[in-house]
Amino acid sequence: MEILKNEYVRLTLYILGTGIVGGVIAFLGNQLGRYIGRKKLSVFKLRPRYTSMLITVVTGMLIAMLTLSAAVIISRPVRIVLTGWDKFMKEMKTYQDIQIEKAKQEQQQSILLYNYQDVILSVVVQPDNDYQQMKSALLGIVSMANESALKKAGIMAEEKHITLEPPPRGKLVGYIPENLEEVARELRRLKEKQVIFVRANQNALLGNQFYVELGKPIPNALIFKKDEMILETRIDGGKSYDQIFQDLLSCIVGDITSISVQKGMFPNPEDKTVGEIDQEYLNRIAGKIKDTKKEVTVRFYSREDTYIRGPLKLRMEISK
Repeated sequence: MEILKNEYVRLTLYILGTGIVGGVIAFLGNQLGRYIGRKKLSVFKLRPRYTSMLITVVTGMLIAMLTLSAAVIISRPVRIVLTGWDKFMKEMKTYQDIQIEKAKQEQQQSILLYNYQDVILSVVVQPDNDYQQMKSALLGIVSMANESALKKAGIMAEEKHITLEPPPRGKLVGYIPENLEEVARELRRLKEKQVIFVRANQNALLGNQFYVELGKPIPNALIFKKDEMILETRIDGGKSYDQIFQDLLSCIVGDITSISVQKGMFPNPEDKTVGEIDQEYLNRIAGKIKDTKKEVTVRFYSREDTYIRGPLKLRMEISK
């Protein structure tokens, strides 16, 4: 506030000073013009009348020149406008570019790529007694997790119009050697196929490197056999097509996911669901239910043998 007050005082003094000096020059010019008119003096061999007019013009020019000169001397913005406008505009553009980039970086710093313990991917591994082979297999899984994280980061950055700098040596994720070696030793003692889940070991911000954790091996257990019925429900064919479609989708996303998770299946890390069904197939079933115009029974079956990491592929049957 004090700086702003000083600027106002300075501006006021500048206006008053310029006005006073301009008034003095105008007065002197007027007096000189009248004196020349009374004495009938001539300048540059002009008639006294024209000489008086010349004095008036010169006086006006002096006032304008004095005002502009005072503005240039006193005011830095005026000097910039008159002597360095192009340079000033370049500096302003550079400053704006820096501020925009800074804002983007601050925005980027607040965007979560993964929450702590989010699943990045899962892989089925066949155990082997060879420790080095198991270690190499796990390193390959870490590499797959890195590619998955890079792909997700690229999609998020594109959606939010953010330019990401590529990570050093293309490594967005790192691993904890002790964790990897422990899992490799455990795999040596097992026989059946195991599922390894790779999770974020910290909150991972978009564009920042982070560590992952390899979960303990989990037997790749069979959850649903082929053609096993998972859910039976009633849906009213008298409803609108959109409502029927939503009822079917609700069964898949809600009820079937809940049943599957209770039986030990792991949901998709992106949308937290397990059911996978073709959109066109779901549209066709909704249309058939709508054509009945009555309440029908819909049964959901597993299309094939489904293990804990899924996905659960579904087929549906309708009966009146």
